[in-house]
Amino acid sequence: MKKIFLFLFIFIFGCFPKKQFYSEEARTNINIFNILTVDARFINKEKEPIKDFFYTCYTYGPSGTATGSKTEKIYQIVPPQSEILVKNINMGFINPQTSKIECHPSTY
Repeated sequence: MKKIFLFLFIFIFGCFPKKQFYSEEARTNINIFNILTVDARFINKEKEPIKDFFYTCYTYGPSGTATGSKTEKIYQIVPPQSEILVKNINMGFINPQTSKIECHPSTY
């Protein structure tokens, strides 16, 4: 039984290595039409370039309840061991009750 568990653990976590790719929000803006735009700095600590990645913003209401999420594909290249700043990422319409926003990049 232990061998099966060990095999599954290695298979699941070994197939999806965690990338050293993250972002820092420079600015978020919600206009009068409840459209979210974000300026973000994307940091690549990998040895390979990262291109055409996804950026997802999760929105929460004042009570902490999730009100939704928005995902956009960013058609940029982040060279290895460097960072880029992307301005005015239009995430689209969000819930008017949004009080907190968290955004994260992903490569899949």
